[in-house]
Amino acid sequence: MSGRFIVFIFMLLPLFNVPYAQHIDIEKDREQLAIARELIWNFSSEDKIFAILGECKSHFNSLADTCERLFWLSNTEFLYGMVQMGKDNKLLAIQNFEAARNMVTQALQCRTFIDGYALLSEIYVQLMWCKGLVYQLKNIDKMRDVPIKALSLDPNNIKARQSLAVYYINAPQVLGGNINKAIELLSNIDAPSKTEQFATYYILGNAYTRNKDFISAVKYFQLALSLFPQNRWALEDLEAVNQTLKHSPRS
Repeated sequence: MSGRFIVFIFMLLPLFNVPYAQHIDIEKDREQLAIARELIWNFSSEDKIFAILGECKSHFNSLADTCERLFWLSNTEFLYGMVQMGKDNKLLAIQNFEAARNMVTQALQCRTFIDGYALLSEIYVQLMWCKGLVYQLKNIDKMRDVPIKALSLDPNNIKARQSLAVYYINAPQVLGGNINKAIELLSNIDAPSKTEQFATYYILGNAYTRNKDFISAVKYFQLALSLFPQNRWALEDLEAVNQTLKHSPRS
């Protein structure tokens, strides 16, 4: 469906002081979440994804540090929501995303940290796609201010740049919408993870589609699909752009 953004949360770093043995467990679970994210973005086996997420969730529930526990559980809940988005189960996805939002918001009340704000910004993006225009207008300030807060902590944070770019693409001009700004934010980015690079290409594809630069849109959707060939959203958007080009008057 054109214009849908997969967000895709990505390369989450442990940010809390915990005993070394517990830190090792977090690292292993972080790696498992990265595997789950790649499976989700490529529309792979749901059973395998749920097995990974269930095991990680069990481990995160045992963390003694409340803020750390909430942060990692929020990541897991977010990924459950992304699975439901892939199945077009918006009501279930909303439940997951709202649970993720509530948990990471509580974590941010304990401590200010970049990954928390970056995750929260991505959650708002997904809630926007699920709930539509009314939700977007009611939460437009949060959709802008949360990624800006993240970028104030780390100007190069890719997830925050992606969320702010989505805001610029979708917000009305009178509220700061600016597709060229979105493109500028994401141009020439070399993301550290496959899922983050996919998201960058995919958002650029949507930005160029909105700008009616369909040749560039095709380029970026194809780049996205070179990373995750089975991603249904990118396939659908590429097909829509190709159909537009097919029926456009030749110059």
